[in-house]
Amino acid sequence: MTCQDSLKALKKGVFKILCFIVTSARGCVVDSYGPLRLLETGNKLIELLEALDLSDEFLSKQRDKLNAVKFGSSDPEGMMRGLDDICTEFAKEWRGKYQKAG
Repeated sequence: MTCQDSLKALKKGVFKILCFIVTSARGCVVDSYGPLRLLETGNKLIELLEALDLSDEFLSKQRDKLNAVKFGSSDPEGMMRGLDDICTEFAKEWRGKYQKAG
C-alpha cells in the first residue's frame, strides 16, 4: 500500500467512523444504547488502525475485551466492572507510551 493509498484509506475510515458517531449520538436521544454505540465506535477505530497496519498487540487485546463487554451487556454491573478494567488498562498504556516523565 502506497502512502497515498494509506491516506485515502485513513480519510475514508475516519469519515465512516464520524458518520457512525453522529448517527449514534442521534440515536442516544431516543434509546438507551449509548454505551454499546461507544463500544462499537472503539471497535471501529481499532479496526481502522489494524487495516492500515498501525495497530499493536495492546489494541487488538482491547478490541476483544470491548467485544466481550458489549456482548455481555445484559448485566449493567458486570458491564461497568468490565469497562473499569478496560479504562484502567488504557490509562496504564497511556502513561507507559505517551505521557512524558516529569
